[in-house]
Amino acid sequence: MNNLTFEDFISLVEKYNKEEVEIVTRAYNRAKELHEGQFRDSGEDYIIHPLNVAYMLAQTYADRDTLCAGLLHDTLEDTKITKEELASEFNEDIANFVDAVSKVKELECASEEEADVATYIKLMNSMFMDVRPFLIKLDDNLHNLRTLEFKKREKQIEKANITLKFYVPIAERLGGYKIKRESEDLAFQYLNPESFQFLTEYKKHVYEINKDFLLEVISIIKEALKQKGINCTIEIREKNIYDIYKRLERGYKLEEIQDLLALKIIVNSIDDCYLAMRVINNLYVPYKVTDYIGCPKPNKYQSLHTTFFVGNQLLKGLIRTPDMDLTAEYGIMAYWYTKKGEAKKAMNDDLKNLQFIKVLAEINSKNYGNIDFINQAESKILTDMIYVYNTYGDYIELKKGSTIIDYLRKLRIDFDSKPEVYVNNHIEPVSYNYVLNNRDIINIVMEKTDDIAIDENSYIRKMILK
Repeated sequence: MNNLTFEDFISLVEKYNKEEVEIVTRAYNRAKELHEGQFRDSGEDYIIHPLNVAYMLAQTYADRDTLCAGLLHDTLEDTKITKEELASEFNEDIANFVDAVSKVKELECASEEEADVATYIKLMNSMFMDVRPFLIKLDDNLHNLRTLEFKKREKQIEKANITLKFYVPIAERLGGYKIKRESEDLAFQYLNPESFQFLTEYKKHVYEINKDFLLEVISIIKEALKQKGINCTIEIREKNIYDIYKRLERGYKLEEIQDLLALKIIVNSIDDCYLAMRVINNLYVPYKVTDYIGCPKPNKYQSLHTTFFVGNQLLKGLIRTPDMDLTAEYGIMAYWYTKKGEAKKAMNDDLKNLQFIKVLAEINSKNYGNIDFINQAESKILTDMIYVYNTYGDYIELKKGSTIIDYLRKLRIDFDSKPEVYVNNHIEPVSYNYVLNNRDIINIVMEKTDDIAIDENSYIRKMILK
C-alpha cells in the first residue's frame, strides 16, 4: 500500500513553485472528485495513482501544466469529463496533455492490441509538438510497474513487454536513465523472475565482499582531492539488474563485468572534473578514459569516465558536476531545474535535434497504418538499428552488430589507406572488428589528409598524456 499524501505532494511543490500551488491544488481536488468511487486493483482509492505520478513529476521540478496534467491524466479515459471541459476549467495545454496520454478506446479499433498500438502512436505524434506528455506517461508507466503485483499474470507480462519494447528505449534516448533503470528491473522481475532473483543475490554478494575495499578507495581519493582544494562527494553506483542480464546475453561472463560497482564522484565545476581525473590517474594506473564532457552523448549526458587499476582490480569512476549528475539521472527532465523558466523551450528545441525524433517524423510523414508504423519504428529505432556519430555530430545509420569495417564501407573509405579509428575519445585506436554500440562517437585519422583528423590538442588528451 502507498502512504503518500496530498500534503507530502503539495509541500514538495511549495519548495520550488509556490506561486502555482493554488491551481495544482485545484487540479488535485477535481481529479479526486472525478475519480470518486473508483478503486485500483490494490483496493486503494484511485486518486492514489495520479497523486503518485504527479509527485514523481514534482521530484524533477515539473512545471505547473505538467503537474496538473499528471493529476488529471486518467480523467478523460476513466470519467465523463470532456477535453473541452478540461480546457475550460484549466487551459488548452493541460487538456492537450491529458488527451495525449489517454488510451484510445477499444471500441474505436478492431482489437485491444490495435488500441494499444494506436495509443502509442498518438503519444509519439504528440512528441512532435511537446515532449511533456511523454514525460507524464513515463512516470505513469513506472508507477503502474511499481504496483504490478496486484494485476493478473497475463497483464503483468503484457505491461512488462510493452515497457521494454517501447517506453525504455525512448526514456534512454531522452536521457531518463533513472526511470529507465527502475522500469527495466521491474519489468524484468515479472518476465524472468528466476534470473532476476539470482542476479539480485549475486549483486548483493559482490557489494558485500567489496564494500570495505571501495570505502577505502573513496577515503583515499577524497583525501587526495582535498589536498588539491577540490570539494567532492563520492558514492558507490551499482549497475541495474537488467543491464547485467543484457551483458550476459551478449556473451559476457559475470566475472567479466568490470563496472558492476563504480564510483560516482561529484565535484563543483568542469575544471574540477578534469583536475579530479588527473589526481585519480596519478593515484592509480589508468586503463581507459572517455570524455563525455567535451563530447556529450546525443541525449546530453556529460561525465568523465576513467577506469583504473587498484592493485590488480579494475574500478570505474564517473566524474561530473551536480548539474551533470541531474541530467545523467533525469535527462531532458532535468531542464525543469537547470533551465528554470526556459525549460519548455529548451526541452522542445533539444527534442527536435534528437535523431530518433527525426526518424519518427520521417516514418510518420509516409502515412503508414498503425501496425506498419510500429514495425518501422521498431526496425529503425527500437531494435535493429543503431546510430553512430562523427565528431561533428553527423550520424550514420547501421544495423545492430555492425563493426568498424561496416562503418568504413558505408563511408566508402579506402582500406588501403589504413585509417586509424578511435571510439568515444579512447586514447588508443580500436580494431576494425570492433562492434559498434548505439551512440558511439567515431574519430578517423587518415594518412596524408586533413579532411578528417583527431583533435590532438583536445583538453582531455593533453591531460592524460602529460
